[in-house]
Amino acid sequence: MANFNKEIISSEDINEQKLLNIIQEMKAMLIQKDKTISQLNIQNHLIKDKNEDLKYELDRASKDNQKLNEHAVAQTKMFQQTSEYMTTVIEELGQTRQEIETTNQELAAKNNSITEQKKILEETLKKLQDNHDEIEMQKEYLVVAMEELQQSHDEMEMQKDYLMVTIGELEKSQKEVEEQSHLLEQAFKELDRAHSDTTSSINYAKRIQDAMLSDTAKLKDNVRDSFVFYKPKDIVSGDFYWFNTEGDKLVIVAADCTGHGVPGALMSMIGINILNEIIRTRKIIEPDKILYYLNLSINIVLKQKETNNRDGMDIAICTINLKDRILEYAGAHNPLLIIQDGKHELIKGDKIGVGGFDNKQEHKYTKHTRKLKPDTTLYMYSDGYQDQFGGENARKFMSRRFRELLINNHENTMSEQKQTLDDTLQQWLMGKYNQLDDVLVIGINI
Repeated sequence: MANFNKEIISSEDINEQKLLNIIQEMKAMLIQKDKTISQLNIQNHLIKDKNEDLKYELDRASKDNQKLNEHAVAQTKMFQQTSEYMTTVIEELGQTRQEIETTNQELAAKNNSITEQKKILEETLKKLQDNHDEIEMQKEYLVVAMEELQQSHDEMEMQKDYLMVTIGELEKSQKEVEEQSHLLEQAFKELDRAHSDTTSSINYAKRIQDAMLSDTAKLKDNVRDSFVFYKPKDIVSGDFYWFNTEGDKLVIVAADCTGHGVPGALMSMIGINILNEIIRTRKIIEPDKILYYLNLSINIVLKQKETNNRDGMDIAICTINLKDRILEYAGAHNPLLIIQDGKHELIKGDKIGVGGFDNKQEHKYTKHTRKLKPDTTLYMYSDGYQDQFGGENARKFMSRRFRELLINNHENTMSEQKQTLDDTLQQWLMGKYNQLDDVLVIGINI
């Protein structure tokens, strides 16, 4: 525009056409200026919109940060509660272990007493046998003596004196026999009393264990066509089963603890308590994660890192979404057998037990997922049935024969299948073999 001004000032002979050109150029410049101003206004509006978006994102980030802080506080509170619970469990286990040690000491004292009574009994029986032999000899001697008395009066007098001495010894022996019989009777009474006390204690422990086992009615409330075949070797068991529902999902556990009888039962009660904490309190229902935290908790509760304790369990866990018919399974040694569409599939558990501290290996478990079709049957079990000795050749039942038994009878009702398992086991024992381990089989038809 400055150039145009110079041209206007310096020109002395401006004509009308030239003025029109100058005016048109100035109009063009004004139009360009208006466009520039319009573009600047548009950019200014865009900048304002971006500022408002940034302000919205900042507010949103502030709210998310607040939620994260609240979540962190909640997680911290839950961890504190978990820590307090684990402390309580450890204290209770310490008291239980002390009671067990006291009971073991009492049993040891009673066993020593029984051993002494047995020794006295053996000595008494030996003396009775010696006295019996001596009496037999005396009887034979008396017969001979009577015959000789007929022949000689002098010999009869001698035999009479000897007979009196012998009768005195017999009376003394008879008194000793009566005393030994009394001691034997007392020993049997003490033995019966000790056996009765031990049996009463174990029966009481069974009532506690039965109370902690899940109610099978809860399983039938969610899966009507099901059974639990549960046969402890002794009064109490190292095998246990556990059920729980979370919304549309059903969690089923079949476990086999280290040992059987009282030690196995104690381990099963620890496992049940920890499962309650993991699933019911902490709401963890993925089977692989349940196994991970169960293994970690057993390490802590039994102080396995410090004591080198190796107790634990083999276990199979299924989480079933009853609405979407989705199955999730993870196992530690214990498998899962699935039968659907006339075909069967055996999913083996990981070759890693639960419990038993191992600082060379991090225990991670595999989760298997399956879509369940209508009329699908599932079996979870411990190794007690397949490891049982019996039959005509005193051999193990074996896992292959056990799976065939399940597959061949899976179309029967669940109550019939349970009865078949019991009948087959009794036939295998043949009335002359003892049950070697706890037995647990769970059958479910979805």
